[in-house]
Amino acid sequence: MTYDSQIIDSVFSAHGIAAGVADAFQTATQTWYTIGRSAAQRIDPILNLVKELDDTLTRAHGKDCMVRFDSRPLRMSVPRQDAQPLLLASLLAQWARKGTQFADNRLLTVLGEAVTTAIKPYAIDLSGSSNPHVFVAGTTGSGKTNAIAQMVLSTCYLYSPAQLQLVMVDPKGFDRNGVALPELDALPQLVTPTVTEPEKAVEALRWAVAEMDRRKAEADYYAPRLLVVVDELADLMAVAGAEVEAALTRILQVGRGTGVHVIAATQKPTSAIVGSLVKANFPARYVGKVTGKVDANVAADMPGCGAERSAGRGDFVLVRSGEFTRIQAYFVPKADGPQFAQAIRDRWQGVKPAARQMSLPQAEPSQNVQAEPMPGALLSVFEEYAQSDGTLARGGLARAIAAISPDNPPAGGPPYYAAKTKVENHLLTYLQSDS
Repeated sequence: MTYDSQIIDSVFSAHGIAAGVADAFQTATQTWYTIGRSAAQRIDPILNLVKELDDTLTRAHGKDCMVRFDSRPLRMSVPRQDAQPLLLASLLAQWARKGTQFADNRLLTVLGEAVTTAIKPYAIDLSGSSNPHVFVAGTTGSGKTNAIAQMVLSTCYLYSPAQLQLVMVDPKGFDRNGVALPELDALPQLVTPTVTEPEKAVEALRWAVAEMDRRKAEADYYAPRLLVVVDELADLMAVAGAEVEAALTRILQVGRGTGVHVIAATQKPTSAIVGSLVKANFPARYVGKVTGKVDANVAADMPGCGAERSAGRGDFVLVRSGEFTRIQAYFVPKADGPQFAQAIRDRWQGVKPAARQMSLPQAEPSQNVQAEPMPGALLSVFEEYAQSDGTLARGGLARAIAAISPDNPPAGGPPYYAAKTKVENHLLTYLQSDS
């Protein structure tokens, strides 16, 4: 920390700025420096040095370094060279030792650890009026799906199947490098296995709307809370936009009074896809690394929160009630997800779940119907994928979309995301056949 402090002070001094590092503390992945300044020193000249500080610290450490400023209080973060993941296992072990359990009328979900000098778990109460629903945004590498997994696991640890029902929708359904929601299907709070097909996702949301309406009509104040979790919202809306938006909007507007809450996430928070739905109905935004200021503003609805300069890997900002809080999400290793779900199932063994379960229509057995053939042009792209770190590079994705969609739809609209979803389905088939 001393080395970086000297570099920061030298940059300020070179520009005649009357400011310097006054204090420092560390989180799992970041070092935060509190900046002291003279009474006459304006903040803007300090904030304008962000790119120079990026470049200077990058040269000093020999690897990319992106700093970020907060103005209240005035401080800046620098990624740690010795960053360590913040493991959810440590929190669950701590709760197990203390016998932690909540039997009250709240619905707590843990977001991670707040970035303060007093590091401690940070939870929000979904039953409260300020954040009954949460929107999560983050591009590839942000830790978005992992953040959802830690929220689901922490909530299911705290509340029994008699207190909580859970519906999860994940059109992707698979993640080669990280935990995916279907891997948590052992959770006893689930009313149906994680839904991965868009058509069934619409049915699942309709069921949640019907359950919400039933509770309202019957004045069922004792029904367990129902948590609806939707990952890859933009992809789902690209395939079944009107039906998904109508069902979600109804839940978001009426759900809190009947104990129904939503956590929805996307890696593409574009205004064309989710803008109006998110802006009007999600009072709490949990935003990780996004591709630029435009997406950051759509996702957070708060200019200046700095989401576009997030370090990724679980580095998030919670925005609600006109304020933001920096949070480091807990990490759930891929191998640990199913184990945590089973452990939670064992924890609530003997607890009778709520009576109402969901029954989705089963697909009709195929009669001499062949699966959609995979275009040969995709194979070379997927072979490159198999040799990579598990992500389709921008150029590879463009080639894959062109192989199945000769019109080559422009990025950012429903036709593009529908084509991208087809590519991802073909990719899943390729990986399963290769394993």
